[in-house]
Amino acid sequence: MSVLGDLKTALKSVCTEAAMDVYDGKADTYIVYNVAAEKPGGFADDNPAVNEMYFQVHLFVPLNKNYLNMQKAIKTALFLSGFSYPKVALNTVERDVKKRHICYETNIAESEV
Repeated sequence: MSVLGDLKTALKSVCTEAAMDVYDGKADTYIVYNVAAEKPGGFADDNPAVNEMYFQVHLFVPLNKNYLNMQKAIKTALFLSGFSYPKVALNTVERDVKKRHICYETNIAESEV
């Protein structure tokens, strides 16, 4: 499976409403993920051995929902799927839609060979 497929599978194991870049559904809790950056790495003989991919995972939940169990589940699912253990880069309230927005950052190195 591809890195993006692995990411989607991991996130959907926590929240069935997960979409890349834009979520157009009607659920009150959902995840949006995006590729934040890519860079070559692990150079040998002036050639990259891996492609390092960096992702942002955005969890949106209603303000009255306790998100801590879901947060732990997201971190665990990503880590067990081979991604780095995610860090929380943002935890804020989106007042216009009355949702908590939590952004996680994670990465993975994909072999170029």
